[in-house]
Amino acid sequence: ESIFRLPLSLKKNALALSLGILFYIFSGKGFFKISLVDFTFYFRLIGALTVFFTFSKLISQNFLELIKKKYFKTFFFINAFLFGSVHISNYPHFNIIYFPIYFFYVLPQMVMGLALGSVQMQKGFWASVILHSLVNSISFIF
Repeated sequence: ESIFRLPLSLKKNALALSLGILFYIFSGKGFFKISLVDFTFYFRLIGALTVFFTFSKLISQNFLELIKKKYFKTFFFINAFLFGSVHISNYPHFNIIYFPIYFFYVLPQMVMGLALGSVQMQKGFWASVILHSLVNSISFIF
């Protein structure tokens, strides 16, 4: 949730935190894979902190405000598309040949990305987190 919903505010610390978490997740085997004796854990942690601090220092809030004014709708829809696309990993037998078909499989998640993004913009970050948790728990129960 913090990867896709948090950046919608287009505040530099929120965006930096999101990118740091994104680096941490995609540089290893998931978010909760923590081992104090494994070198890769420290690499991932230092890399995520580096991404966070670098981004929060290099990008100005004025630049993000300009992006928000001119390109927010595009950013919003790309964010929802990426949110849905990440859910391709829910399907165990992924084959690149059938990639165009997978688009239809994750279309509901893309629509949910639009809905959660709208909730986040209107009610706040935690409202979208709670809604996402409720939707996932209903799916989990069935």
